[in-house]
Amino acid sequence: MLILTIILFVAGALLLFRLLMLRRELGRITGQLHTYNERATGKKIDVALFDQKLEALAGQINRQSDLIVEADAQRKRVEQEFRQAVANISHDIRTPLTSIFGYIQLLEDESITPDEKLEYVAIVKNRTKRLQALLNDFFELSLIESLDYPLHTEKLGMTALLSEILVGFYDSFNERNITPDIRLPEENVSVYADESAVRRVVENLLVNTVK
Repeated sequence: MLILTIILFVAGALLLFRLLMLRRELGRITGQLHTYNERATGKKIDVALFDQKLEALAGQINRQSDLIVEADAQRKRVEQEFRQAVANISHDIRTPLTSIFGYIQLLEDESITPDEKLEYVAIVKNRTKRLQALLNDFFELSLIESLDYPLHTEKLGMTALLSEILVGFYDSFNERNITPDIRLPEENVSVYADESAVRRVVENLLVNTVK
């Protein structure tokens, strides 16, 4: 009976010691997590006490921390891309706007001929369409990162579309003294795509070319 009592006492003492060690380790993990959350350290949580469940818990916490860091980095990249896109569009908007003002001043000149007036009006209309497209792109920037951003697929005549986009960059080419070598096929090439998205891709390529 005495031996049984001693065994039970030792087992109870070991269990109590184990519980105290687990309590101490949980406190240490909590302290590490607090330090990490306060950005005082970038060190991951480690477990000093051998316990599979504690190690699994620490592993999941570290995994969650990695996901938060990745999400934060992605958010910062998106914000930077958004700011850069806004800056690019703002610059792009100034070009046709300046051109429109210039041709309006020419139209106010009483010495211009009727043919010149028609030519200037046509140019102003073209620049206005370009400005409208840029403003639409600006609006779409707030939606384009959304997972449910709608793409409306339709048959596009790429030859005509590319010609229209290139005409819109006439002023930009002139400002940089660039004479583009444009080679478009005589036959109409068609694709099935979203016109706004295709237009934006081509415009971005041309903006980079001008830069």
